[in-house]
Amino acid sequence: MPDQALLQEARLSFRPNKGNIITDWVPYPVDVAYQVHLLRELFPGALITPFLRLVDTSKTTDIGSIFSQFELKRKETGQKGSRPQVRFRGDVERLRQKHFLITVDVSAEVAELMPSVSTLCLM
Repeated sequence: MPDQALLQEARLSFRPNKGNIITDWVPYPVDVAYQVHLLRELFPGALITPFLRLVDTSKTTDIGSIFSQFELKRKETGQKGSRPQVRFRGDVERLRQKHFLITVDVSAEVAELMPSVSTLCLM
């Protein structure tokens, strides 16, 4: 279980001083809010807790050149667009054991953005 202070620090990275969400970060919670909106439409009785997975800057890894081991490709969806496809070419088990991600609950941010996102979904 991650340290609560670390979780607070991660949250402050996109909402400093408990203020507004930093402009550069807005697309991420908006995307999560959209996904929550869709899930609520599909599963009205479900309990949905939205999270973002972020890099935990307090952790290090001994996996050399880790970023070069991720392969990014564009996958055509057949519907006027594409989706990113990510593949890790290194030792997956080692990555799992030495991961450097943190899970941050963004329920408050989603709740703040949901009225706007819901309105846009009705258009």
